[in-house]
Amino acid sequence: VEFNGTIKITDMSFGQSQVTMCGTLVPEKAKKKNDADNIFMATKSLLEEIEKQFYIPDVIDERKKEHFVKEVIPTAPPLKIGEIRMLRNLEDLKSTLDKKGKRIKGTLKEGIDKFLWNEGGKVWE
Repeated sequence: VEFNGTIKITDMSFGQSQVTMCGTLVPEKAKKKNDADNIFMATKSLLEEIEKQFYIPDVIDERKKEHFVKEVIPTAPPLKIGEIRMLRNLEDLKSTLDKKGKRIKGTLKEGIDKFLWNEGGKVWE
């Protein structure tokens, strides 16, 4: 196998790394297209194994959260009037949901919360 190119590992934020492979990968004495496909699949499998070895999303998420709490929040600019108004509206909505709504249990895969809404004897979902 002949590889003419570069493999580059770049440090990213929060301990992540990026692997970039750029170049030409040619099997020696390739007699048919299938030979090149086999080399490509072997290289792809190798890169996938490297990814599996270093795949730590929970650790990365914790690092991002810690950075946000310790560095981003303390330096955030003060809220604008529209943002304060929006937060107050959300507080009103939350208290209304607490009084009139009942949360329906869902799964972690669902992207939204569901509520039963009781208004005037009618129950809405």
